[in-house]
Amino acid sequence: VLPRIRDSDPAFANAFVDVLQRLRKDVLRFIPDGDASHAAAAAKPALVGSCESWQIPRRHAETLSLAEFRRDFVRSGRPLIIEGLGPHLVSKQSCGLSRDFLSAHFGEKQVAVYRNFQDARLRKAGDEDEADLMRLSEALGELRKGGSSAEGLYLYDLPLPLQLPGLLEHIRLPRYFTHCYLQQTMRPNYKS
Repeated sequence: VLPRIRDSDPAFANAFVDVLQRLRKDVLRFIPDGDASHAAAAAKPALVGSCESWQIPRRHAETLSLAEFRRDFVRSGRPLIIEGLGPHLVSKQSCGLSRDFLSAHFGEKQVAVYRNFQDARLRKAGDEDEADLMRLSEALGELRKGGSSAEGLYLYDLPLPLQLPGLLEHIRLPRYFTHCYLQQTMRPNYKS
């Protein structure tokens, strides 16, 4: 059954296998060896990083409580990879926030973009980032075309509640990050 599900809806099949794996750790022995689930499970270790002093744990959102996240990671400043949020971040109507969706619904909005944006460490003397205003549909169109006009194009400083409030209907902020969104960060103030 899984191959047919994967053919018709790969994202659902992956989510389905993820749920099965959380409920039953030995589920992969019931799935054919050639299935993508085996490779996905093998490719994701619980800890990322080879040095003990710098390892990042990986946790699934369904098994990570908000209290645990804040206590063990935010307050201590430890990084964490949270898996399983993808399907819950955007509405189905937004088509994954595709360029077509963004252009159709918000394309006429003016947005600030950098042209020639690059990491300051890679910048040559005399090269400066250029800021510009353009319609969102124009920026997305340039990115779609690629080439020299898209190189270094970077959409920046876009306060969604102010500039694209309608987009907020399609975005779901994970509970772990609502304190950041509301600018009530839990991190202590550090003195330099």
